Amino acid sequence: MDISGERWREHRKFAVLQLRELGVGKPLMESKILIETEELLKKLKTAEYLGEDLCLQSELDVAVGSVINQFLFGYRFDESKLHEFVKIKTLVNNFMEEVGKPLGVLAFTCHGIPPFIVKRMVSGLMLIHQEIDEYLGHHRRILTMSDKNALVYFNAFANETQRLANILPMNLPHALTRDVVLKGYHLKKGTGIIHQIANVMTDETIFKDPYRFDPNRFIDENGKLKKIEELCPFSMGKRQCVGEGLARMEIFLLAANLFNYFEFVPGSEGLPSLFKDFSLVSHVIPFKCQVRSRDHSGSK
Repeated sequence: MDISGERWREHRKFAVLQLRELGVGKPLMESKILIETEELLKKLKTAEYLGEDLCLQSELDVAVGSVINQFLFGYRFDESKLHEFVKIKTLVNNFMEEVGKPLGVLAFTCHGIPPFIVKRMVSGLMLIHQEIDEYLGHHRRILTMSDKNALVYFNAFANETQRLANILPMNLPHALTRDVVLKGYHLKKGTGIIHQIANVMTDETIFKDPYRFDPNRFIDENGKLKKIEELCPFSMGKRQCVGEGLARMEIFLLAANLFNYFEFVPGSEGLPSLFKDFSLVSHVIPFKCQVRSRDHSGSK
């Protein structure tokens, strides 16, 4: 992240090739994610049976971490290895907090999510349930990547969630490759800059009423998923996130199957906070929920 020139090109090429060798972008990647998806569903069914509150974010972290660990080291973070994941996550969180501290000088403020957006998201979840039910009929089963194109509203919902969640509001530092004049300011080649991704994804000339949660902005007049280039949660250009393909597959397989099998309601502590926490990335304040099966037959 902090190198440039020929050295960066070598590192980028190496990373891309190694990810391909490990199965990223191939059916093997989907199979690894589906293993974690099924394990996660089992955990949620157990929590429902016991009537326990569940920290969904923690369970999702383990699932995503296990996918990556399967590629790198050949094993997942089951109960016997969970302590390893906790140690790694703690180290990563501490690093992100330390790296994020200088950004406070830039007076960046992480605002909460307005309540009216939450209401729209809840109504959107009901539409996702409806879309999945109409697609699968009476035979509930695990959704795979072959189902993705059929679930247009879910994909639009995921896009709009990523746009408003905006977990990396400021890009990593870049440097100008030539002299630039921007609004009367003369910036010399080599000047350090930081792209404001948050400004792009809330630009009202591109996203009408940008702070309104509206998945339909990603659906065209023919009911097809519409591509909007300015949706850039994984950044843009040559330094675009190298793991984007893996992340997009995880989002679909994990989230779509969670909504396929469960409804989520507030835990004993009540509704979650609508404010974000911020270091280098922004994320929700930890909260607990309870799950309810949408199909008590137990069939898949």
